[in-house]
Amino acid sequence: MNAAVQRLEAVPGRRVVAVSDVHGNLPLLKGLLETVSLCGEDLLLLVGDIVEKGPQSLATLRYLLDLRRRVPVAGVIGNCDLGVLQALEGEDAFRSLLALRQKHQSPCLLQEMLEEQGLAPGEAEDVRPCLRLLNERYREELAFLRGLPTVLSAPHHLFVHAGLPTADEAALPACPVRSCVKRDAFLDQGLAFPKWVVVGHWPVALYREDFPCNAPLVSREARVLSIDGGNVLREDGQLNALLLPDLNREDFAFAAYDGLPRARVRDAQAASTRFFHLRWIDNAVDILSETGDVARIRHKRTGYEMDIPRGLLFSREPDARCLDVTDYRLPLRPGDVVSVLDREPCSLGRRVKKDGVCGWYAGRLDFLDE
Repeated sequence: MNAAVQRLEAVPGRRVVAVSDVHGNLPLLKGLLETVSLCGEDLLLLVGDIVEKGPQSLATLRYLLDLRRRVPVAGVIGNCDLGVLQALEGEDAFRSLLALRQKHQSPCLLQEMLEEQGLAPGEAEDVRPCLRLLNERYREELAFLRGLPTVLSAPHHLFVHAGLPTADEAALPACPVRSCVKRDAFLDQGLAFPKWVVVGHWPVALYREDFPCNAPLVSREARVLSIDGGNVLREDGQLNALLLPDLNREDFAFAAYDGLPRARVRDAQAASTRFFHLRWIDNAVDILSETGDVARIRHKRTGYEMDIPRGLLFSREPDARCLDVTDYRLPLRPGDVVSVLDREPCSLGRRVKKDGVCGWYAGRLDFLDE
């Protein structure tokens, strides 16, 4: 199946709010759209992976179906969206997707649909009746996903979920869909484009080995805007919005929402001078010691040693691995407002986030919801 490329009308004066990788996280989507004051004069543009992995994929689809009665909504398909549609086309693909989500204990749109219908097919059952039922009962929700193109083209922008295999826009209809929806670490592939290419798919924090930053990544050399803030996939994740005042212009701004508790900093703290960001794409470690709630680990590839909360170790045998973590201490001043990942501190302090950057804080906080 080759890429479907559609032209996007550039209405003068119409603001575009582009959001990627919602992943069925409806509360964060609503929070972000409230933050940017989305209105009927705007265009909401979804840059793929609307569903899967988050807790409310079905409710998210229904919310968008209702929203587009009041606000123009467009989008492109993501690899997770495409996986759902392919799973509805055959028994093997259906079973494989459900098994994959179960293995990773990850929510699944199809499972939500089955549960709503009072169905829970076992591995030995004939799933053909389930496929027929889901395709019939959820016709409107699935039609929304099926109607998403691979690429949206505007005068100065191309919107695609993961990336493009070529800088030649005219060649895109001959490219496989998968080359556009499943292109990991797109910015590392060395391509440059005549138009701005807006992508999600690869959480921007994965590009950094120094400290985690979930704010959108701008490459002016490549003309790429990467906006996946790691929503659902990272504890410190957020939904980012790319704000384009007009598709006929090239200027832009950003907004973000993470739904985390907010607090005001009471004590000053200097930034770390030595730090490392351990990411899930490279998370093999040796456990050197464990004391109280802290583990001393050594990163296998680099040999870097750091202290982390023991609870972030999720595998010990045969190989130790941990969730994404950093030992970076944020530079903070009294009065700064931060998002807080850990309401209760551990021996290392609390993980907090400011301007998309996550790190540790050892001082006092005044929570704004108290």
